[in-house]
Amino acid sequence: MAGPPELDTPVTPGQPGSLPADADRLGPGAAPAGDGFGARLCRALTQPWLLWTLAGIFWARVVLLDLANTERPDGRSFVAAGGALIRHPAGVYGATADTLARTGYLPVHGLLGPPFGALLAAPFGVMPQPLGLALWSLGDAVAMLAGLAIVYRLAAPSGWRRPLFWLVAAYFPAVAADLAAGQFGGYILLPAAAALALGRRPGVAGALAGVAAAIKLYPAAMLLGAGPRRFVAFTAGLLVAAAGATLAALVPLGGPATRQYLTAVLVPVLSGKIPDCEINSVRTLYMRGIGGEPYPLIGGDGRLLMVHSPLHLPALALGLYGLTVGGLVLAAILAARRSGWHPAYGPALGLALGALIPGEVNVYQQLPLLPLVLLTLVRAVEARRIGPSLLIGAGLLAVVRQPCAIPIPDLWTLAALALYAAGVWQAGLFKEVEAWRSTGK
Repeated sequence: MAGPPELDTPVTPGQPGSLPADADRLGPGAAPAGDGFGARLCRALTQPWLLWTLAGIFWARVVLLDLANTERPDGRSFVAAGGALIRHPAGVYGATADTLARTGYLPVHGLLGPPFGALLAAPFGVMPQPLGLALWSLGDAVAMLAGLAIVYRLAAPSGWRRPLFWLVAAYFPAVAADLAAGQFGGYILLPAAAALALGRRPGVAGALAGVAAAIKLYPAAMLLGAGPRRFVAFTAGLLVAAAGATLAALVPLGGPATRQYLTAVLVPVLSGKIPDCEINSVRTLYMRGIGGEPYPLIGGDGRLLMVHSPLHLPALALGLYGLTVGGLVLAAILAARRSGWHPAYGPALGLALGALIPGEVNVYQQLPLLPLVLLTLVRAVEARRIGPSLLIGAGLLAVVRQPCAIPIPDLWTLAALALYAAGVWQAGLFKEVEAWRSTGK
C-alpha cells in the first residue's frame, strides 16, 4: 500500500532546487564558499539550538496564554449548544437567530456553523459546565497538535528546518487565538491534515475532508486541488461523509430547529454586518477601503472609534470582492495543476481558501492557511528560494500585532494574501509527484 506523499524527496546535486552539501551549515541564501558577513549571519540565525529555544519560548507562550484564559467564550457557546442538542434541541440556534433578526449583525457568541458542531460538543455539554469546557478545550488542543504533527511528517524538514517548522507553527497567531477562544480549529485541522496525508487514497481523504466540512464548510474547498484522476473519488468521499455527519446531527436537532438554522442563521450569516476590528477578510478589505463601510479602530487615547473611508462605492467593492474570490479559486486550481496535482499540496491550497473567501475572518479563522504556509516554507528554504521565503517572512511579521492595534485597516488580510501568494508561487517545488501520477500508482 502506498504511503502518504512525502514532500521532502531527495534531489540530485546540480538539479534545479537542489542544495549544496554545506547548505545546512550555511543556512538559506548563504554562499557555499567564503565567510562573509551574510554567511556568518545565516549560520548564526540557523543554529538548531537557537531555533529550538525560540520555538520552546513561543510554545510556552501559547500554553501560558491558554491557561491564563479561563473564559473561552466561544467554547462556552459550543458546549452550551451541545447540551441544548441533548436537552432542548430547539434552543441550539435560538439566541443566534434572535440576535441576527434584531440587529442584522453577526453575534459575538452562539453557534453559527453547521449542526454537526453541536453534535461534536454534545458529550461535553452534558457534563458540569466547568469540566465540559475544560475537556472541550483540551481536546481541541490535542487535536491541533496531532494535526500539526501530520503536517510535520508531510513536510519532512531536515536539519535546522525542523525547529523552524515548530517555531512558525507556535508563532502563527491563529493557533493561540483558537485555543484562547475555545474554537473548533483543532477538531477541523486534524481530519483536514489527515486528508492531506492520505491524498493517494482519494476516497478516504475525501471522507476525512467531509468530516471537517461538516464542522465548518470551508474544508470542502480541498476538492479543488484533488486533480482529475482523484476528483470523483475524493468528491464522493467528501459528500458521503459530510452528508452522513450532518444527518446524524439533524436527527436530534429536529425539523423546526433545522429550518431555523437554514432560514434564520445560515442565510443571514452570508450577508451579516461585521462591526469588529478583529475581523479582517477580503470582503472587509474592499468594503472598508472603498465601500464606505464603517469599522472600529482603537484611537491614540485607547478609546474605540468608528471610522470610515471617504470613498463610498459599495457596488464596486462587492464587484472587486467577487472578482478576487474568483481569482483566488482559479489560482488554487492552476497551481495544483502546475504541481502535477500533488496529493497533499493541491488540497492544502483549497484548505487555505477558508481563511480568504469567507466574509468573516477572525484571527483564529486564519488557521486554514497554516498547513500551506508550513509546507511551502520548508520546501522553499530547503530549495534556497529567497523570494518566497522573504514573502512568507513579511506576511508573518505583518501579523505580529493584533488587528485592533494596527492603524492600517485589514493589514492582516493583506498578510494572508501574501502567504497564499507564496504558496501558489511555489507550485513547482512539488512537481516530483508527477512521476507518481503518470504511473497511476
